[in-house]
Amino acid sequence: MSDVQETAPVAVASPAGVVSAKPAEAPAKLSAIQQVEQEILSFFQQREKAIANLHAVEGAIQAGQHILAKLKAGEATAIAEAKKLIGEAKPEVESALSVVKGEAEKAAAFVEAKAKEVVAAVEADLKK
Repeated sequence: MSDVQETAPVAVASPAGVVSAKPAEAPAKLSAIQQVEQEILSFFQQREKAIANLHAVEGAIQAGQHILAKLKAGEATAIAEAKKLIGEAKPEVESALSVVKGEAEKAAAFVEAKAKEVVAAVEADLKK
């Protein structure tokens, strides 16, 4: 008889949530073929995870490109709207500027006339 005593397998939940049968004690040594099979299985599992990650990255890139396209369209719309508003406001601004300029000229003429009156009054007082 062998010194290794076999025990009944016990169901254990793995991290992925899959229940697998594992012996309660140290696992028996695997044959070379079993080790190669495990390595190949591990390789394919890692490959599937890498492919899934690649698809997730591609999806994120596409989402980013979609958002960028929307932002560029929004930018173009905003620029067009700003130009339209500027075009609409320009005549009003020019009209207001013309009014302000006219009022400023009137105020300057009024101040100049008052200054001349003051100068004339001061000269008249000096002649007395």
